[in-house]
Amino acid sequence: MSDQEITIGGGGFASATVGIPRVGVRDYFSMEHLWNARHNAQLCAEREAALVNEGFQGIDRAVRAFALGAILESVAFLEALVNSTWQDAADHDSATPNRNPRLEGLSEKSIVRLRELWRNDRVERSLAILDKYQVALTCVDQEPISLGEAPGQIVSAIILFRNDLLHFKPKVQWSDELHRLENRLRPHIAENPLLPNTNPWFPHHMLSASGATLAYEKSREFAEIWWQRMGFVWDEFKLYDEMVAKIPSSPKRPLNQAGGG
Repeated sequence: MSDQEITIGGGGFASATVGIPRVGVRDYFSMEHLWNARHNAQLCAEREAALVNEGFQGIDRAVRAFALGAILESVAFLEALVNSTWQDAADHDSATPNRNPRLEGLSEKSIVRLRELWRNDRVERSLAILDKYQVALTCVDQEPISLGEAPGQIVSAIILFRNDLLHFKPKVQWSDELHRLENRLRPHIAENPLLPNTNPWFPHHMLSASGATLAYEKSREFAEIWWQRMGFVWDEFKLYDEMVAKIPSSPKRPLNQAGGG
């Protein structure tokens, strides 16, 4: 006997096989990454401002850690968000009456295109992050986002910056040569106030409050443009803006209401 499955809200499922009930939860982590990116960018800015007020100049490990965290999490957000859409389409069953609300706004034809492509392992493995965004737009008959202007151009450079640090290989940087990302990122960030006139530019000036903020803001901006262009009804970014730092596992009851043993 096959499972009988129903959807509960946006991420819960219940099914029963031969009278045995089951409940499942479908987690989404993309907005957790975005929250982490913003949090790290804020911590970086606070730490950097405090050091500037102290008159400190030099390398501060905490500032660099916060900046790096913001950059890594910004790119992780981009990949998790687009992957979730592709996976939702791949898991979509048109015969199920309870459609995943995150796919509302997409035609059945568009979902089938996404599903068939994503189920091809070669496509899933070979597409780069921004390619996943662009191909998804093609599947819903929308024009791709321009990568020759902001925010696409900046996000593309941020992803390359993240890749260079994540898969770091030492290389001599000569004082009379520009790093391949300097021209693409330098116009969009302030000089690192803790390291004035520092050469080489990479990676020191990007590992700053300005670099961290740029990564967070442009990643979100790019993703919001894509989300709207895809035509989704589900408001993922409204949910993000309502996220809080602490979620109690259970509400505390007043002592006079505590249950007896």
